[in-house]
Formats: sequence, structure tokens, C-alpha cells
Amino acid sequence: MTMSKSRLAYRQEYDLMDTAMKTDKGSRTHIGSREAAKTYQLRLNMARQLDRKLNREAFPEGHLLHGASEYDELVFRIKIDTDDEWWVYLEKALAPTVVEAIE
Repeated sequence: MTMSKSRLAYRQEYDLMDTAMKTDKGSRTHIGSREAAKTYQLRLNMARQLDRKLNREAFPEGHLLHGASEYDELVFRIKIDTDDEWWVYLEKALAPTVVEAIE
């Protein structure tokens, strides 16, 4: 499947990622079928990839966002619920709260 390389083609995906970024853990959206969920997961990844590309052009080398995206914090997973309905989860990759050395 060929995906658009225009940022405008992913408005819904950016809105959903913005919503997830405003929460503590992320968010989810109901998709329906496994195939539709997988396609939407791919669209989210493509939108993030485009954001990285645009940031590489917009920010100078050495800047935190040069070649990176604010959405890199999100992990996109597809899950099925008990009613056999498919969801796409946009989960924040949470930093650990306790780090201990192994001795």
C-alpha cells in the first residue's frame, strides 16, 4: 500500500496524537476490524515519520527536534477487547520511576 507523503493527509492522526500527548498515559480509538486497526497504526507511524522529516528541515542540527518528533514518546498498539472489537492505543512510553543498580 502506498501512503501519502503530504502532512495534510494525516490531520485526523495528528489530532489524535495531540490528544494522547495531553494525557498522562495516552489514549485509544475504536477502529472495528483488525485490518482497519493495522492500517490506522501504519498511518500514525507515517504521520510521525513525516513530522520527523519536516523537523529535520525546520530545526538546525543540534536542536532537540532536529530529525525527531514530539510524538516519538508514543507507542502505537492494536488490541482487541472482550467484544471482539479492535482498538488502536496511543500509549506514552512512560519513564521508570525507580532505577536501581544491579550488584
